[in-house]
Amino acid sequence: MKSKPLIGVNMDYRSARKDGPAMSYLCTGYHDAIVKAGGVPVVIPILERDEDLNRALDLSDGVMMI
Repeated sequence: MKSKPLIGVNMDYRSARKDGPAMSYLCTGYHDAIVKAGGVPVVIPILERDEDLNRALDLSDGVMMI
């Protein structure tokens, strides 16, 4: 059985506001679309170090940029 591709999905960012802290988030439609297409979504958080991002991308079979 062939494994499903791992598709990295970056997160969106909202800065802190008076009513709450800064947050990273991913709208449901993005990972739903990957699953519907036969992939496995892997959320890539906001990373400060290039080495960490490169590692996450190396493990992914593809990337969806939102």
